[in-house]
This record gives sequence, C-alpha cells and structure tokens, in this order.
Amino acid sequence: MIANASPLPLIDEIQALLSAAAKGRSAPDVKDIVSLVVFTCLGPGELRELRWGQVDLTNRWMLVESKGYVRQVPFGNTVLRILEARKERQPDSEFVLGSSPKGLLHRVSHQLRTLSKGICKSSVNLRSLRCTFMSRWVNSGGNIHSLCYIAGYRATYSSMRMLLARERLYRVGAEHQRRLEEEAKDL
Repeated sequence: MIANASPLPLIDEIQALLSAAAKGRSAPDVKDIVSLVVFTCLGPGELRELRWGQVDLTNRWMLVESKGYVRQVPFGNTVLRILEARKERQPDSEFVLGSSPKGLLHRVSHQLRTLSKGICKSSVNLRSLRCTFMSRWVNSGGNIHSLCYIAGYRATYSSMRMLLARERLYRVGAEHQRRLEEEAKDL
C-alpha cells in the first residue's frame, strides 16, 4: 500500500452511506449515482455527459466517450433497473442524470463527503467509488486487460489489442462485471 493513501470505501461502508442518505430528499439520486459508479466504473465526467442515445437497455451496454476514446461498457440487472427507473422519471431528458447533470453530481458529491465523515475511514467521493470498483475487480480475480478496457485506460488496452480481440475482452469483462454486481446486489 502507498504511504498516506486513503483506504477505499468497502461495500459495507457504501451500504451504510446509502442507508444514511436514505433520510435525505435526494436519496434516490445518491443511490443511483453511487450504484452506477460502483457497478460500471464510470468517471464523474463520463457520467455527467452520458446521454440516453448512448445507452442500449436491451443489450445492456453503454457507449462512453472520454478524451476522444469511445468504449462499450457492459452492465447487469442492478444498473438496468436504475436506468429504467430514471428513464421513467424523466422521459424527456436528453441526459441519463436529468436536465442538470452537473448540478446533480455536485449535490451528490457534497452529500457523500458529508455523510462519509461519520461512517467511513476516509472521505468518499465519486473517484474513490470508481477505485473501489477497480479494486474489487482485481481482488476477485478479474482480468486486468478487461478492466482497463471497461475503465477506459487506453494505453494498456492499446498495447494488448494485438494479443486479445476486443470482443473477447468485452465478453470476459461483461461476465465478470455481472458477477461482481450480483455479489453486492443489496446496494
């Protein structure tokens, strides 16, 4: 472990955060955003820019663009339910997070920092939740190259694309991601 590194939030800490957030008026948004990050590894900027036109609910994947690089991110049942509920709540919104995704992410980020002070070992933010996804992936035996593809780390993926076909990376990554989601389905 790196000296002075903050510990990543654990699943039980995340569940405690969500329970505490359930008392607030924006509880559904906090739960949705935390779950989307924990189960898809999307970064805050990627989540903010995610449009419904990039989401395929039938095939359970989304096209995510970051720094000119587009990748296909798979998701399982939990994320599917969240996305369907968000679509139903705001059917006319262009963005997955509603008409003001930047404001919503700011509000949720503030709530997470405030709530985590009394619950977690360190301050929780959307980036630390993303790191939790990556840590859980690696610790459960997930393929590092699939993780790099899903998380959008191009350099490692680019150097490996001659060794592993993109479709295989996607299939392996999608299956492992669904398994991780099932393990933490109580979120």
